[in-house]
Amino acid sequence: MPETVENDPDEYVAVCARCGIAIKTEEVGGELDGRFVDYVERMQGVANFMLCLDHWEEFKNNSNTSVEDGIARRAQSIADSQRNMDRYL
Repeated sequence: MPETVENDPDEYVAVCARCGIAIKTEEVGGELDGRFVDYVERMQGVANFMLCLDHWEEFKNNSNTSVEDGIARRAQSIADSQRNMDRYL
C-alpha cells in the first residue's frame, strides 16, 4: 500500500476496484478489461477494472486455486466469523 498521500489529483491514474484507493501509475498492479455478466441485475456490459499492487497479487492467487482450496477458505472464514461473534455475545 502507498506510504503517503499526495494532494495533487493529477498524480493519480485510477482507483483500485477492490479497495477504492487512488493509485499512481507505479502502484497499478494489473488491469481487467472486457465483458462482464451481473447475475444479480441480469445484465451484461463492458468494464475496465484496475487493481493496486496488493489486490492484483490477491486476485492472481485466488484465480489460481482449486475449488477445494476455496471450500477450505470458506470454512475458515465462517469459523473466524463465528469466533468473532462469540466474543461479543
